[in-house]
Amino acid sequence: MSKSDSPSRVPQPVLTQTVTTGDFIRLLAGHVRQDWTPDAPGLLVIGPPGAGKSAGARQAAEALSGELGEPVGLKDIRLTEITPIDIIGLPNVDKKTGRTRWAPSELIPGADDPARGIVVFDELPNAAPAVQTAVYKACTEHMVGPHKLPLGWWPVLMGNRMSDRGNVFPIPKPLVNRVTVLEVMPQLLNDRGEPGDWLQYSLTIPTRRVA
Repeated sequence: MSKSDSPSRVPQPVLTQTVTTGDFIRLLAGHVRQDWTPDAPGLLVIGPPGAGKSAGARQAAEALSGELGEPVGLKDIRLTEITPIDIIGLPNVDKKTGRTRWAPSELIPGADDPARGIVVFDELPNAAPAVQTAVYKACTEHMVGPHKLPLGWWPVLMGNRMSDRGNVFPIPKPLVNRVTVLEVMPQLLNDRGEPGDWLQYSLTIPTRRVA
């Protein structure tokens, strides 16, 4: 049995789980620590603006890189800034066969990138429906258009919730049914009344005085 056919230890699709920012970072690092398998769903991470979703993905990559002693890549793709062709790649004609092939986009991981990493498809709910459809296969088949993602790279969809009123489109039900949905909620105080993980991180960010 090949590595890609072996059962996954990653939790399977379930109802939305609410997690803190710190929990999300640890969970994502746990995903990327192992190779993708056909039965392992992608992640859909939703939450209010400023919850630390994008920063959490970067911290997970940095933490895992230090743990493994090797580079862990991060591709941050803002879906509101692209069209489907930007991630699928441009078509070109093979002179030998006369058939059209799609050149891989630099937005997705390739041979020059680390063997392991995270592909963040950010602002998913704000993206046009055609762009949302273009990233379906990343979570369901580990592919972007005709291009296979490396087994060490995990697709993560991110965005705000409908209730945040951020000019979002509904996320199609067929996609939600095929991913593990995490709702990231900032934790100001923990159960002991101490600063929570989100507040601890926020206190480390330099602030600039406004005149």
